[in-house]
Amino acid sequence: MNKKIEVELIEFEDKTAKTGREYTRFKTSEGWCSCFEKELIADLKKVIGQRVICNIAIDEDKGFKNIRGCEGLASGNQQIAGVPVQKVKVEVDKKTTMYVSYCKDLIVSGMDEENAIKTIKNIQKAFE
Repeated sequence: MNKKIEVELIEFEDKTAKTGREYTRFKTSEGWCSCFEKELIADLKKVIGQRVICNIAIDEDKGFKNIRGCEGLASGNQQIAGVPVQKVKVEVDKKTTMYVSYCKDLIVSGMDEENAIKTIKNIQKAFE
């Protein structure tokens, strides 16, 4: 089950799986969560000690929690209820993925979503 949850990132530890795949475990206010996406790991390491809104895949039967995405810093210290996140398969080109990644970086750094999107659109136009 996927949930959108506000968590505090407390600390992290880099690990290597038995298969050789590198990943990072984050200690959060909701317990330990693993993350396998390099860009996301780098973004989350920048905000240790802060509250963020993360998309977390939880499998209670297998006993794991994986961070699948981050929507940015949480506003204030309010605890929000976990809301299921729908999975939607969308095919995008590599440029779009790059712009989304840059936008996410701006949001994680503290810029509000609307201004981050406007900034990325202006950058995109400049390079066309």
